[in-house]
Parts: sequence; C-alpha cells; structure tokens
Amino acid sequence: MEADEPSFEFSTLKCQWSLTDSPTVTVHLKVAFCDEGADDQARMALQVTAIVNMSFDDYVVYTGFVMGDKAADQSLNSGVQHDVDESTIVRIWLRDARAALVCSGDKPSADYEYHLRREDVDNDQLLTLAWKIKVRPFGLATLGTVQMRKVTSTMSVTCTSFITPLIRLLSAERKQQELSDLAAAECERRLSEDNRRLLNELRSMVDSRQLGDQRLMARFVKVLNAKKQRITDLQQKLDDLKLEHNVLQPLVAATSKQGKVAGRRRQGRGTCRSQPRSICKIRRSTISSQDIKWCPSSSEDENASLQCINGKIQQP
Repeated sequence: MEADEPSFEFSTLKCQWSLTDSPTVTVHLKVAFCDEGADDQARMALQVTAIVNMSFDDYVVYTGFVMGDKAADQSLNSGVQHDVDESTIVRIWLRDARAALVCSGDKPSADYEYHLRREDVDNDQLLTLAWKIKVRPFGLATLGTVQMRKVTSTMSVTCTSFITPLIRLLSAERKQQELSDLAAAECERRLSEDNRRLLNELRSMVDSRQLGDQRLMARFVKVLNAKKQRITDLQQKLDDLKLEHNVLQPLVAATSKQGKVAGRRRQGRGTCRSQPRSICKIRRSTISSQDIKWCPSSSEDENASLQCINGKIQQP
C-alpha cells in the first residue's frame, strides 16, 4: 500500500459524452484533494485516476491533475465572482470539486452533471472530465475540469495500485449494501408482523363489537315482542270483558225490571167468584215473595179482601 493511499477518495460517476449522442458511461474515480495547491499555486491541487467503461468489456485507464493556479482560474471562470484572495479561491474550488466528485459536501440537494470530452476525436489519448452544477433557472455552470491522459501498458503499477483498493472498496460497499438490505428486510418483516397483529386485533375488536350489537339487538327484539304479546293479551281480555258485558246487560235489565217494587196505586174493577169487586193498589209485590195480599177499597166492602198465602188464594 502506498504512503499517500489514505489521502485518496473513491467514487463512481455516470458521465455523458459532450456534444454527441453516445450513451452514458460509467467512470470509477480515485481522487486526491491537495490543500497544498491553495497555499502554493505552483503545486498540485487535485490528482485523479479514472477507469472508464468504454464498452461492455473494454476498460481504459486515464490519469491527470490540476495545479493550484489552474484551479483558481476555473473558479473565477465558473460564473460566480469571488471577491477574495487567490488561496481562498482555490479552497473554494477544492470544496466544490470534493462535493461534486465524491458527493461529500454541505449541499446534498445539489444537482450535478458529469461530461466527458475527447480533445481529438480520432485520438483517445487525452480525455477531459468536467463536473457541472444545475443553477435554476439559468442552466448549467461548470465548476471544474481535469484533463487526463490515457495510461499505457507500461504503467501497470499505477493501474494495479488503483484497481486493488477500488476492488476492496467496492467489495466493502457491496457487503455493506447486503447488510443494509438484510436489515431493511428484517425491519420490513417485523413491520409486516406488527401490521398483521394490529389488523387481527382490529378484526377481533370489530367482531366483538358486532357480536355485542347482535346480542343487544336480540335482547331488544325479545323485550319488544314480550311487550307486544302483553298488549295483545290485554286487548283480548278487554274484548272478552266487553262481550261479557254486552251479553249480561239484557239479563240485568230484565232482572232489574222484575225486581222493582211497584209503589204506584192502581184502581179498577174486577170480579171474584162471579161477584163484582173493587181492586185496591198492590201494597207489596216482589219476585221472590210468596205472599200477595189484595185489599178492597173502602168505598165498596171494607171486609172483603183476597189473600194469597203460600201460593193459595184465600178469602178472609
């Protein structure tokens, strides 16, 4: 492992070929950001090695760097004026380059685009990588560029020093992603079980509520039917009483008429033993009495009278 290995950072970008209809390509970067270029612009500010996936199985390695003075010029030409000294301008360029190339900045919501450009269409020895930021509503602003040269087969040591840590990094990222996926799956499983348990509890509560409502409704119907039956029984009893009253009313009227005491004096003439007699008023006559006594009027014969004792008519 090289001594400067900890100063390198890795990332993978999706880049577009500028001014062409070529598809997007994958670029693996190994970048070192050097603050020495800010303090001394004659020194290197950025060093980058890139593996460009030209086709399905064709990988080309490029390497390049940016000096401090070039970084200052790019920062001034980015469209954002910086009224500061040159060292601060270089540090701003390094900050923006770090945020864009390895996604390590204080603006995670920033939207970047990456473009590749060949310096010579017929020669793929030189390749320029540009990183741009979307500034709405104005469009794209170029934050920085780095010109890279194709690595020949004689530079296999540089290739190996880049590929080995990159493979280690990608393996660690893949393992971390697998662990993350397992944790997410476990969390989703637990969440699904909790949701299923809550759903079962909710269904149980609904079923219990429905059963309670059904029991309450059955009890209400039972009480209502009992009340209706009671009302029907009372109505039938009332009808029976009315019918009985209607049947007994003529008998009561007849009995009352026969049982009245006649208090009215009646006068007239009749015969008894072929003899004319005067009939006096009925002094006493009841339906249950067996004694009926007739007395003559004083104008005819005071001593003549009829008596009915125990069903026999006698003359005193």
